[in-house]
Amino acid sequence: MKRVGWLCLLYLFMLCGGGAMGQSIPTAASSVRDPAVTTSHTDIEQALRVAPKTGIKDAALRVVPVRDEYNVGVFAVRRTPVNGRAVPDAYAHHDITEVYQVVSGGGTLVTGGTLESATEFRPDDPSVVNLMGPTAQGVAIKGGTSQHIGPGDVVVIPANTPHGFAELAPEGISYVVVRIDPHHVLKAR
Repeated sequence: MKRVGWLCLLYLFMLCGGGAMGQSIPTAASSVRDPAVTTSHTDIEQALRVAPKTGIKDAALRVVPVRDEYNVGVFAVRRTPVNGRAVPDAYAHHDITEVYQVVSGGGTLVTGGTLESATEFRPDDPSVVNLMGPTAQGVAIKGGTSQHIGPGDVVVIPANTPHGFAELAPEGISYVVVRIDPHHVLKAR
């Protein structure tokens, strides 16, 4: 992945997560130091290599607690068409802000609007504690905004924003997701 893309993700994280969470900027006199955590290009590529049989693979690579303030997770997601079509996809994560950076492929992402026939995931659902945090899933998104996204694009999806892919390129889409978890719902790893 290009260095510029990662710098954009870092900037967006600081813009969306750091400032919004009341994070202070460390000074030279600060004694608190958190170690940096790296997710390698190899780890990301390996997670994206296998095409999912169900149309969606969402792999947790790292979830790091940042002091006692929030968790930040890095995930690799690959979506592929099933029988030539995108798997129905309409979610709203209640507490988690997501930042996508597309690695390969493309698709039409719908954001905003309202979820149709929304149902809540159970709090103990493995998808909630391992991947997405508290989430509602619908059968479609009504009144959202559609945009085509492709390699290098970065999208910030604030918490509670309905989102999903209406169409996928024939090869699907692969992207890295940074999930900002202010309530420590996601398991650290």
